Amino acid sequence: MSRVATAITANALGIAAATPKVELVDSHGDLALVVSAPIRVQGLSTSEGGAPARHRTVLESAEQAQAEIKRRITELTGSTVSRVVIRITGADIKQERRVR
Repeated sequence: MSRVATAITANALGIAAATPKVELVDSHGDLALVVSAPIRVQGLSTSEGGAPARHRTVLESAEQAQAEIKRRITELTGSTVSRVVIRITGADIKQERRVR
């Protein structure tokens, strides 16, 4: 169960599978996860015309990852996940490459 949760978490956060630390906790008969990991974020860039490009905030990314982790673990294991707590330990910044 721990390996499945770690792989799902890494995928949801956009990071390497060996990176997240996932603790599985009993929460009144349901499963709760406490995750410590960096989160993948988009680098700052500008769109055409020089205006800043709109990317998701770190909070939006974390909330989306929480929902995905909860959904995927339930789908794959059948366990009821009551909550997912994500402790963000850093940012893995994804820089956009420019086409030449």
